[in-house]
Formats: sequence, structure tokens, C-alpha cells
Amino acid sequence: HDQSENYMAEPAQQQLFANFGEQIALIGYDWSSDGMQAGDTINLTLYWQAKRPLDINYQNFVHILTLDGVLVAY
Repeated sequence: HDQSENYMAEPAQQQLFANFGEQIALIGYDWSSDGMQAGDTINLTLYWQAKRPLDINYQNFVHILTLDGVLVAY
């Protein structure tokens, strides 16, 4: 757990803000795609921040799409 304020993920390579139902926000991510080829492993870190106390234990998942929107991994 990292401590960040004002919906900024301090250690994240990429900052963003995506609000999910006024409950949680995706505030950043890290990943490296340099030199990737088919079959390579992707290391992805997502940074979330609760916007209020949560009553549910959430799980997350990632879909990977090609540039033209074709699902290639989930």
C-alpha cells in the first residue's frame, strides 16, 4: 500500500483519473511495453484510491486489445 493524496499516485509512471461509481478511482498505472513480442509476460501495476469507505471487496481484471479493438488476452 502506498500513501498518496488528492488522487495522485505518487510512485506511478502514468497518472490518470477514472471514477468508478463515486466509490473508487483508478489513479495511475505502471507497465512496460518496450520490445514486447507475442507470448511475452506483461507486468502491470494499477493504483486505486477509495473515494469513501467500501462495503464490498472488489476484484479487478484487465482486457488487452489490439489497436483495432480485437480482444487478445484477458
